[in-house]
Amino acid sequence: MSNTKTPIEIITIKSEDGYDENELSIFLKNESDFHMNGFIWGHLAARHVYSKLNMKLKSFEPKSRPEINEMIKAIQSITEFIEVHYHHEEEIAWKFLIEQQPSLSEPLLTTVKPQHTQWIEINNEMKQLLQSLTDNQEIKDKSSNGWKESITKIKDVLQKLTSIVYKSFYDEERIIIPVVINSIPKSKQNKLGEKMNETMKNAPTSKFVLGAILDVCKTNKDLDENVKKAIPWAVRKVIFPLALEKNYNWFSEFVEIK
Repeated sequence: MSNTKTPIEIITIKSEDGYDENELSIFLKNESDFHMNGFIWGHLAARHVYSKLNMKLKSFEPKSRPEINEMIKAIQSITEFIEVHYHHEEEIAWKFLIEQQPSLSEPLLTTVKPQHTQWIEINNEMKQLLQSLTDNQEIKDKSSNGWKESITKIKDVLQKLTSIVYKSFYDEERIIIPVVINSIPKSKQNKLGEKMNETMKNAPTSKFVLGAILDVCKTNKDLDENVKKAIPWAVRKVIFPLALEKNYNWFSEFVEIK
């Protein structure tokens, strides 16, 4: 039996925002030997919400303080999503994968880990900007003194955070996917997937992330089919809508371009 590893080709495409990303649809199909579907779901969802929010803020002109508060809540929800996502990757996924295939240690810890650290540092800037805007209740709408300065800084930092997320995902996918397909059996991949799913269920961001995943399903046929196979119909049609009404739909309504 041959031990030759199969070359894994990952195609680079451009996002709507002009960032490099990997074409992942092929790895969601039945014939794929990549079984860590949640890994792909999370990345697609995170890119989706960042893209939606950036697009919204390009033309965001609040007419009231509640609209500004909604923007703050949207940014905080996304950054909490990434904080939890990066933590779970480093503390659970990476450790498990490195145990199975030690060759993953060097590229993950020297390439992707510094990107995570950079994102955290820049996100601290974002937290300060949002706190300042929260504290300054004199900023009530687009015409208030201080609004233009605040939103300009927020959009600039958001672009930096978005760029790092796209780059870290791009590099991580190219490091992990080929090694997993060639070196880690389905049973081990499924074991990690189950562990990550259980951890994610208990995370404070779980329903928001789920909402983002289902939002992507509306325009991504391969993801939609993959999710339908993984999650029972009754859960998707009955339980999910009730959970998402409070925890994600508000975000979808906020980022809608009107």
